[in-house]
Amino acid sequence: MYRIFICFLLTNGFIFAQETSPQEKIDSNFNQYQSSKSILGIGGYTDYTNKFTIIKQNFIKLEAYTSLIQKYEYLSGTTFMKYSFGGKISFSISPKTNFYIKGRHVSLPFYASQIESPEQLTVDPIFPKSEIGFGVETQIQKNINFNIDSQFVIPAGISTPNPVLTPMIQAKLKTRF
Repeated sequence: MYRIFICFLLTNGFIFAQETSPQEKIDSNFNQYQSSKSILGIGGYTDYTNKFTIIKQNFIKLEAYTSLIQKYEYLSGTTFMKYSFGGKISFSISPKTNFYIKGRHVSLPFYASQIESPEQLTVDPIFPKSEIGFGVETQIQKNINFNIDSQFVIPAGISTPNPVLTPMIQAKLKTRF
């Protein structure tokens, strides 16, 4: 299996290394990382992610990822294991402003004995959920970023042809020290 993966990486490198002019620069990378979030007394999650990114001329950026999510709730003492996959495409509007479209699918828990209520799956702001959305992110100064996005939460485990999407609007102001 590892030989197939190495062949894929080598082939991928040759595809992006084909004749391109200096103006048509294409970069790609593969990252593995772990992120966690918890709120005391409620619960939290750990997200183990593999992400593949392609950037063309600092104008367009494509991201695809898969992850394994371990969700835990302090009150009930339960732990849920889920998988997730998604993607994001970003377009540079100006040197400091990007427009993006994103999507993510989060599965139901792996085991049938692990049941969550539909209310927790849909509107819980703490834990990852299936969603589609778009937004704008901009850099105000070197260390201050502003992000506003609109996303629609997709109910998990519902197989109706026209599910009811729950809209959410978020604004984030980030600063680095």
